Formats: sequence, structure tokens, C-alpha cells
Amino acid sequence: MSPTNLVDSQTLVAGLARSGTTWLAKLLDSHPATLYRHEPDRPPQFPKMPVLVALEQVGRYGDQLRQFTQALPDLHRIRTSGTLPVFRKANESSLKFHTRRTLTATLRLTERMLGNIRLPEVLQYRPSDRFCLVWKSVWSVGRLGVIAEATRPDNIILLLRHPCGVFASRHRGIEQRKMSPVSGEEINELLADRSQTATQLLARIDRADQFDVETFRWALLYSKAINEIADRPGRLIVRYEDLCAHPEREMRRILAAIDLPWDRQVERFIRRSTTTTSPRFYGLHRKPESVDTWRREIPRGVQERVQKIIRGTTAGRFYSSE
Repeated sequence: MSPTNLVDSQTLVAGLARSGTTWLAKLLDSHPATLYRHEPDRPPQFPKMPVLVALEQVGRYGDQLRQFTQALPDLHRIRTSGTLPVFRKANESSLKFHTRRTLTATLRLTERMLGNIRLPEVLQYRPSDRFCLVWKSVWSVGRLGVIAEATRPDNIILLLRHPCGVFASRHRGIEQRKMSPVSGEEINELLADRSQTATQLLARIDRADQFDVETFRWALLYSKAINEIADRPGRLIVRYEDLCAHPEREMRRILAAIDLPWDRQVERFIRRSTTTTSPRFYGLHRKPESVDTWRREIPRGVQERVQKIIRGTTAGRFYSSE
């Protein structure tokens, strides 16, 4: 039987890049009853779909999005289905798990040379029982409403991180050549938006430096997403800062919300991923005290300007006391 026929529920994890989405997604992946797909909407998956998609455009993009999500359980590309670490799943033998984990780690080392190859059959985990499909995106925050309307996921988890935390992390990535700046094409599309939130934000921006532009992007994309999923059942908004400060508490809340029981494998991964801070840019390890390092990296005047710009926006209200 194809995994497609065994999907019991679908959970979408969304947030801007450098908001902790990969860590949260791997926390969910550590549960034995989940099947995880990592950023399957990575460009050029939707080459003709804008960064911002209005709910009224669901008729235009709905069929494409439904076909996309229906195919996720049977997607077996290494960048989507072979992310590390690898976790043992329900009804998987110890031998099968250890083989899959070892060979997947080995194959990841050859990724740059081989590209986004299809995983060999031996590395394809195929559930034999009902499971929760989890996929995460850092590309579709501005499309979240139309994705929700078209595909009707059982749960949507939107992960927010303070804009200054996002900026500081992004800038480190740009300096290390791990990330690229936000494209001019995306910025122009956002600046062309005529929504009330965009108009409100533009009125507060008196300079065109990188911080103001990225603050505009953060507030516009997140506010749009929050507003569009506000009345949807199964929607959950999580702050990165709360997840870092109280990982077990927040994960118990998240698992309860998506109707999964607590599991010791999740507990072990929480412990393993929060005892050290990884030096790797894309590392999954972070200590709670590393959450606010941006307060030392970003000048106080910039922090105050960012707070002034986002004040009163739907997304900014989650950080109104900062």
C-alpha cells in the first residue's frame, strides 16, 4: 500500500528563514508516528506563483497546490526526505533503522557531487501504519492562506521569531556565504502590495536601509499569514523564544494540538539538541541562553526603530513588550 493511502493527518510548519523552523520540524520528525518532508516547495517548485498570493486567487493555484501536497508522502529526494538526523519510526525494525540512518548520512556527504538524487529503495521509509505527514516551508509564508484554503491541512504551525533575531542570523549567513540577501524581485513585489498593512508599514519607513526593508518584509508576510489563518481550526502560533526557553512544555502543547501522544524519543532529542550550541550555521543545537544574542549584535538604535515599525501590526503584537 502506498504511503499516500496511510496519511492520517497533515501538519504544515511555516516561518521565515532563520526562525527555527528546521529545529521545530525535526522535533516533530523525532516522533515515531510522523513522516517528514523538508522544504518541498523550495524554488523553482512554483516558478509562476508570486511571493504574496491573495486568498481570492485560490481558484488559480488550488489544483497545483493540491497535487503538490498529495504527492508529498511518495517524495523520496534526498534534500526533502533524507535530512539529518534520522529517527526510528513506528513499526521499523532496529536493523532497518540503523541501515537507513548510516546510509543516509553517508549519502548526504556526496550530495554536492550527485545533486538532489532520488533515495535508493533501501533508504525510503515507507510506513505500514497510519501516520501524520509533516512538511515545512520557509518559502510560502506569504502564500499560507491560499495553501490552507486549497489543501486543508489538519494543522498549521506558524513559527515566529523576533525580527532582530531573524536579521542577525540572516546577516551572519550572508557574511559566511551560506545565504543570499532577499532578492530585489521579492522586495519589489512586496513594495507593490496595496494592503492596509503594507500602507501602514511604508508610512513608518523613512530610510531604505537593509534593516527597514527586512522589517517591512517580516511584518508584512507574518501579519498576512496570521490574519489569513486566524479562524482556521488546527492553527497554532508558536514563538521561537518560547520554544527555546521551554522546549518540553511547548512540544507537549504542539503534539497535543496535532493529536499525537508524548514520546520518549522526542524527549531525548530535546535533551540532545538543547545541551550545546552548534557552531554550524545550519546546526540544530541551541542553548536557551543563545536566543537573545542579537541584543548584543544589533545597535540599540536599530532595535528601537524596528520596534517602532512593527508596533501595532498583527505580527508585531507578539513582541509588543520587547
